[in-house]
Amino acid sequence: SRYHIREIVTVELSGVELGRPGSAPGSSPFASRKITARLPLRSILDRKPQIVSLEIDAPVVNLVRAASGTGNWQLAQAAESTGTMAVALPPTAVSNGTLIYTDEGAATQLRLDAISASIAADPQYGGAAAKGTFTYNKEPLTFDFAVSDAAAAAAGRATPLALSIDSRMLKAKLAGEGAIGETPMLFGRDEVARSVS
Repeated sequence: SRYHIREIVTVELSGVELGRPGSAPGSSPFASRKITARLPLRSILDRKPQIVSLEIDAPVVNLVRAASGTGNWQLAQAAESTGTMAVALPPTAVSNGTLIYTDEGAATQLRLDAISASIAADPQYGGAAAKGTFTYNKEPLTFDFAVSDAAAAAAGRATPLALSIDSRMLKAKLAGEGAIGETPMLFGRDEVARSVS
């Protein structure tokens, strides 16, 4: 008889939800219908799992800034040191995603739907890039985004970035610096062109 051992193992997680312990259902900053990871069998046997690719199906990123100014995504940041940590993210494909940003103090909400994107990060230098499509107010758009230090931006420290958006109604490019942290900020030079049809 013959035995065939696959060198790559596929792991699937369904109904994933990440958030603060004891938080209300549906209030977590991240949830996904299914996450599929591929790992070399050897890395598992060596007890050093190394994910070579990720597929994230129907993720919902739900960012909420309370009236007090606290964001529901800041819990993980508190444990980080002030130093820069490279982002160890394998090549990732996102399909049918949703991004919601709610500012309770300003009573505003931004929502992006039907997000499909490919994401890559440089674990050595911390840079990250994403490109794909999404829908805003039923208008389909394409985007291309790059940041030189994703971990620094997430921790609230300004870092160089570039963003371009293209749609039937709007074409825009931004090159500058940005950060998320406690006080999201974005500044730099931009080029915007509107199309009327």
